[in-house]
Amino acid sequence: MRRSDRIFAAAAVSALALAFGCGSNDGVGPQLTESEGIAFGWQAFEGGNFARAESFFLAAVRANGRSVEANTGLGWARAYSGDLDLAAASFEKAAMLDLAGADARAGLAAVRLAGRELQKAIDRATEALALAPEWTFDHRAGVDAQDLHLILAQAYALQGEARYAAAQMELDRLDPQNGLDPDDSRSWGVGQVLYSSYRDALLEAIEAVERRVGAAIP
Repeated sequence: MRRSDRIFAAAAVSALALAFGCGSNDGVGPQLTESEGIAFGWQAFEGGNFARAESFFLAAVRANGRSVEANTGLGWARAYSGDLDLAAASFEKAAMLDLAGADARAGLAAVRLAGRELQKAIDRATEALALAPEWTFDHRAGVDAQDLHLILAQAYALQGEARYAAAQMELDRLDPQNGLDPDDSRSWGVGQVLYSSYRDALLEAIEAVERRVGAAIP
């Protein structure tokens, strides 16, 4: 659904929002249509009320279990609420329903990394970037393709020495001036600290990027 359509839908059902209230995770009536649930769900999500967003997206899923956007929104709401397993299930369903959609795969990559399922995180982030190299999440400022490359850098680095080169490649994309060279200990400085191992320098450099760009899921 385009943003203009979501705004129109939200305005059209504003009276229903008042009727359902806005503070609890209960009381979202099953009579909500798919489009109403989605509109209210994103409205709550963008306002930072992730539990409320989850309840609206659940209503949308009840109305249409095969709705890609309702399942995707449910995944993001659950992810930001910390329900990683439930989020993964919603994202997986959305990805299965929409083979060309990047939003669900990006969310799934973040959830898998948070759960330390490293190869799954890499696979989903790679798929999302292949579908949308300049991906941007419309419902959360600052969540974009940089986060996917950060997920790749973190996951590769955590897989161990055999994947350090892949992690370095992602780091170079995010921070071309990092200057790390695995064969030159003089380059293992990050900020004002010179590290005794390339591994430590690599991990710290990736963390420095995360502090700068944020993360797909806090």
